[in-house]
Amino acid sequence: MWLHSKGLLASSSVSQLSSGEVVENFESGSFDSKWTINDSCLEIKNDTAKDTYSAGYSCNPNNALNGIWSPDLISNGVEISEFEIYFYETGDSFGALVFLVDDNNDSIVGVGTNNPQLYYYNGFVALQIDEGFGTDRWIRARIYNIDWGTGSFSVEFEDTSDGTTVTTDTGTMNNPRKVYGVALTNTNLDGTGIPNTISNVGNAHWWDDIKIVV
Repeated sequence: MWLHSKGLLASSSVSQLSSGEVVENFESGSFDSKWTINDSCLEIKNDTAKDTYSAGYSCNPNNALNGIWSPDLISNGVEISEFEIYFYETGDSFGALVFLVDDNNDSIVGVGTNNPQLYYYNGFVALQIDEGFGTDRWIRARIYNIDWGTGSFSVEFEDTSDGTTVTTDTGTMNNPRKVYGVALTNTNLDGTGIPNTISNVGNAHWWDDIKIVV
């Protein structure tokens, strides 16, 4: 089922930490020890950010798994209950995906954009949800209602400039398993929906406010 709606933005405390929640908002101005950076094109930047800093690209990475975040909350493998991330892209971006990964850094499930089309990834193929909201705005993406027994999940995208949302509750993971990290990638889609193309994102795509809830 696909739903489109428009309403008021919900307030959130993205810097809040609890025993069952962790947020990376990049406001320290650097990647901490919980990050593995695989390509120097991924940097902490302040040219486009929700607050002061975000993660973005100064060039086009050659390593598709640009950076992997594995906070203590999930470092031993967890069946999480919710994942959220914000992204921003200009018209020069060729799109990007973010994956939840296992202990081999293989993708389990994810969300992203083919600029501006919005997709979710089920561990095998990316499926388009919507034609997208356009560029030059912060978009919130969320994976929730996760059933690790059946592999089912829901996805929501929100245009934070006006509160418009698009959702689906028909996602099913190809191979559900425990989450060990979050991988930022400059991977986009070929004609089959398989995310195996390294895309151009230099100075055109940013990530912020990554949240994991267990």
